[in-house]
Amino acid sequence: MRAAACVTLAATVVGAHAAVAAAPWTPQQLVAAVNAAIAGGTPSLTVPPGVYNFTAAGLSHLDITNARDFTLSADGALCVFPPAGGGIAITNGDGVGLEGLTIDYSPLAFTQGAVSDATYHVAANGWTYVHFQLHVDAGFPTMEAIYALTPSYHKVYLWDAGSRSLLHAQVETSPALSNFTRLSDGVYDIWMHLPSTIGDWQPPTGTPLLATVSSSISQAVLCINCTDTAVTNVTVW
Repeated sequence: MRAAACVTLAATVVGAHAAVAAAPWTPQQLVAAVNAAIAGGTPSLTVPPGVYNFTAAGLSHLDITNARDFTLSADGALCVFPPAGGGIAITNGDGVGLEGLTIDYSPLAFTQGAVSDATYHVAANGWTYVHFQLHVDAGFPTMEAIYALTPSYHKVYLWDAGSRSLLHAQVETSPALSNFTRLSDGVYDIWMHLPSTIGDWQPPTGTPLLATVSSSISQAVLCINCTDTAVTNVTVW
């Protein structure tokens, strides 16, 4: 057993992908093959290229559970998940690798775009906020479509556009559409609560920002109680 937890990520988030042919396995057969490989102590499993539509099959996610020194290689494979809870769940793993997989959602569970006019505020109650405009990227859903998926829950993320590092994420459970205003097609005015003082969080002036808004708690790759996990060349559309 390795001494410390470590998750190494090499993932790309992009917006649209080319058509991919159907896979020779069904999603159920993929799940069964992963479970059999782990149970048998097989060090690796290569997934045949093609589309594995978990949404159409009525499945929410692919589990990799209790695996030890196991690699799932999936170059050319595309897994399509539902927006609520869909993705890869690596649980109680040690030395698990996930390589080459492409992950998509149907319908798409989030929107994203560039941030402009970000300003920072302290309310009378002492809470801090960032106020900004989100310019939704072409090909991504509107904010209205995202909120329609889970009206009482969404999550807003702010990113450093240069490094793509996450600056802050905030869960919003207020009624749908209450913290944003549509200004024009694809442009929204958003208020986002921050967890601490502005000085502790605010990036340097002029830092380009990106924002994503998710409709659910889905994680493309979720690691729970794992050590020495490596996610390599995984693409999220």
